[in-house]
Amino acid sequence: AQLPTNDLQYLEKLMGDMTTLGEDGQSRICDQISPAGTGDDTKYRFAIESYSRYLSKTGRENERQNWEKICISAITRKNDPGVRDFFMKQLQLVGNDKTAEAMKLFLSDRENCSAAISALAAVGGKSAELILAESLKDRELPCAAAVMNALAAMNSQEAVNEYIRWAEDKNINTKASAYNALAQSGSPLAYPVLLNAAKSYSF
Repeated sequence: AQLPTNDLQYLEKLMGDMTTLGEDGQSRICDQISPAGTGDDTKYRFAIESYSRYLSKTGRENERQNWEKICISAITRKNDPGVRDFFMKQLQLVGNDKTAEAMKLFLSDRENCSAAISALAAVGGKSAELILAESLKDRELPCAAAVMNALAAMNSQEAVNEYIRWAEDKNINTKASAYNALAQSGSPLAYPVLLNAAKSYSF
């Protein structure tokens, strides 16, 4: 009832109060998030987003792990893509290895794959990299270009063979992302593919 507020000091106090609610109370707040057009959940969204930012600061690792678990639970319980997207955005702030595992399931989901990739990119590390690389084996992957862009940002060599396969895709954006990922990988296998591509476009 006291949110939103523009008083940052008071907001900090309210976020501390939210911690004392524990898992049950925090889960109840998450349960109030509704699909767009079905009710006014502004106060709850403000509380959740503020709490995620609050916990993203150094020194709040234990609370952050609990909140990560609650957000993941909300994603698995909710069927609405928009609501799932909202909680995936929270995981970009507080996520860790558990987030990486949870997002694996949504990389093949056309409506939520972009948010899942963003969460994986925010988590970073070898676990997230391997999950993204493995997903490229699915030739029906709906967000292949975004996955390769994320891997390119990591300079990943984990999926070089998959980059080469995706470089043959008919979609120009997917093809461009594959070439970029190949270039960023620094793999010797990338050279002949990129050279042939350059030749085909007269350099």
